[in-house]
Amino acid sequence: QYDSAGIRGAARALGPDKFDHLMALNALYRPGPMKKVGGQPSVMEQYFERRHGRQPSDTWHPLLDPIFKATYGLPLYQEEVMEMTKVIAGFDDVEADEYRAAIGKKDKVKFAAAQEKFKKRGMERGHAESLMESFVKKLEGFARYGWNSGHSAAYSYISFVTAYLETHYPMEYYTQLLNVNLDDNDKLKVLLASIIQKGVKLLPPHINHSGSMFQTDGTAIYMGLFSVRQLGESALDLIIADRTAEGPYKNYVDFHLRMAKYGKVNKLVKENLV
Repeated sequence: QYDSAGIRGAARALGPDKFDHLMALNALYRPGPMKKVGGQPSVMEQYFERRHGRQPSDTWHPLLDPIFKATYGLPLYQEEVMEMTKVIAGFDDVEADEYRAAIGKKDKVKFAAAQEKFKKRGMERGHAESLMESFVKKLEGFARYGWNSGHSAAYSYISFVTAYLETHYPMEYYTQLLNVNLDDNDKLKVLLASIIQKGVKLLPPHINHSGSMFQTDGTAIYMGLFSVRQLGESALDLIIADRTAEGPYKNYVDFHLRMAKYGKVNKLVKENLV
């Protein structure tokens, strides 16, 4: 979620210092909120300005202050707009969700009907027609970019945790990242290239240091014995089990003698290991 050069630049501009900022960045770094309309700053630019206090965090109406407070007066999430419809138009939970669904789709008929219902119900509750029309116009823009806060929270939490692990426990993090992608050769190649580019020491399989998969001693990452062609799972398990029980292999002769009792560790396996 936060790995591209573009979103990293946006993160530096935002300067997040709390989890809400990460959630907002996840919602904002998308085509809709990044798009300038009518020469006006994009929603992302407005959010950044307000976050740093360079622009007032005015909301659309005093009744909406508690709803939009966390996002500096700007509606970023679908849930915020749902709450807005309850406060302004008296919608219940079902109606609010139906409104969310209608303005989030490209069905012009449903969109117009939802907007008309919202406007009418708001006026019935005493709000001026001009105010309701301004709400409707602003919500037309929201439809381009409204995002689900649950998605933002989940994506941001995973990104935060993985970034923390990569920063403070890089060897352990990279090792497990490689291991969970063992079955995807294309992705594994990309990860290996990226890890090497970051200066991580990647060592070839070692008969005494490698396990079946990637593993680390804290200073380097050892490729697993799985990477040896035609080794086979059964032979691999026997080699590791014997090493665990009897200690490291002293040399090839020692390995050869200790493997003599295992039919699975045949001549082909030994040649491939060499």
